[in-house]
Amino acid sequence: MKHGNIIVFYDGDSSLWRRRVQLLRRLDRKDCVHFANIKSRSFDARVFDKTQKELSAVTHCLLADGTWIKGTDVLRHVYSLVGFGFVARLTELPLLRPASEICYRLFCRLRLQDPAI
Repeated sequence: MKHGNIIVFYDGDSSLWRRRVQLLRRLDRKDCVHFANIKSRSFDARVFDKTQKELSAVTHCLLADGTWIKGTDVLRHVYSLVGFGFVARLTELPLLRPASEICYRLFCRLRLQDPAI
């Protein structure tokens, strides 16, 4: 992995996630965000010292320096990398941070309920 590159682990069985990944790939003009489909038959969570259950529970991201981030922090980081840092900064505001956490939990719940949405 090149310096500055990250890996975002996503549920490729979820249409919500597939659409989000398509959008982020289009926005990533520097090609620094890579995506790993945790539902792919060839994916092995053990390579990353994680379990499939762990990676499925909440969004994870592996930074170039080996640091793991998860949840809404992943989305903030990715949006910053693809040129939408203002969105990430907005979700850090005291009134919007709780709302962004609620939206993220809703996204996760919808993804788990019906991956074909």
